[in-house]
Parts: sequence; structure tokens; C-alpha cells
Amino acid sequence: MLVAVVIGGVELIGLLADKLGIDSGPLGWIAGLDLNYVGFVIVGLFVLTWIVALAVWRFARIEDRWSSAPVPGSAD
Repeated sequence: MLVAVVIGGVELIGLLADKLGIDSGPLGWIAGLDLNYVGFVIVGLFVLTWIVALAVWRFARIEDRWSSAPVPGSAD
């Protein structure tokens, strides 16, 4: 959902800047963004998130910490 908001926001700001004749400042900069580059950044963030999640799973051993270990002396 955040990706859709970012893409929609860039498009909306681009449209407003075009209609209002804004060419400078932050709005002009955002309006001038090429959506291909924005897409590359978003894909890069997805890959980075996947790599970080994989590293945390591998090196922090999350699976071992959250698994239910049998309690000694229980009747189950």
C-alpha cells in the first residue's frame, strides 16, 4: 500500500506542478522525478528488506528463540 501511495503522490504532485506552473523548489523536484527511477528504488528497497530479513533469520536464530521447546517433566 505504501508503494501505491508513493507512486500516486509523485503523480499527483507532478500533475499539480504542471497545472500551476511550478518549476522550482521541492515540488518542482518531485514533479521532475522519472517514475522508472522511483520503481528501481522501490525494487531495491524490497530486495534490501528481503536481505535484512534473511540475515536476521539466519544469524539471530529467531526460529530457535520462538519455537516451543518441550518442558522437562511435563506429561504432554
